[in-house]
Amino acid sequence: TEPLKSRGFRYEHIEGPDVRGIDCALLYDPKVFEVRNTRLVPYVQELEKDSNYFTRGFFVVSGTMAHEHVTIVVNHLPSRYSGEFYRKLGAKQLRAVVDSLIDDDPNVKLIVMGDMNDDPMDESMSIDLAARRYPWELKERRDLWNPFWNTLVDGHGTLEYMGRWNLFDQIILSKS
Repeated sequence: TEPLKSRGFRYEHIEGPDVRGIDCALLYDPKVFEVRNTRLVPYVQELEKDSNYFTRGFFVVSGTMAHEHVTIVVNHLPSRYSGEFYRKLGAKQLRAVVDSLIDDDPNVKLIVMGDMNDDPMDESMSIDLAARRYPWELKERRDLWNPFWNTLVDGHGTLEYMGRWNLFDQIILSKS
């Protein structure tokens, strides 16, 4: 739709298994980012809920930006309604995706983005995904930085619930 249509943006999308039709996609400017490939890594359901329950996976888009290999992982972790167990499970699976991408190309520039349904300092983000608060904490190639951590600490969020700001929508960057 206008005014985005006139900018020449494109999108990548793969239909996922979520019975509600909720999927992740990437909107991008083809003048800046050239897509090489896309894939959908499934979220694997474990334990507490029916094993036939399917939800959004991890949408991985690899390409070239400024002559560099860049991979963007778009995700939407399970809701708070589902319980912390499922977000933590999703964050662990997201961590495995990140590690596999770095194993494949140690110099890849990773951007992990989406609705995490948790704040940057919550266990799913700070422990299971292991995204750090400050860039100087990044020592190893696999380390991730969450610049939105301090945004929330400074009193800015993307939603307010019961008088308290939350910041569920985040962009997390690899050390590279």
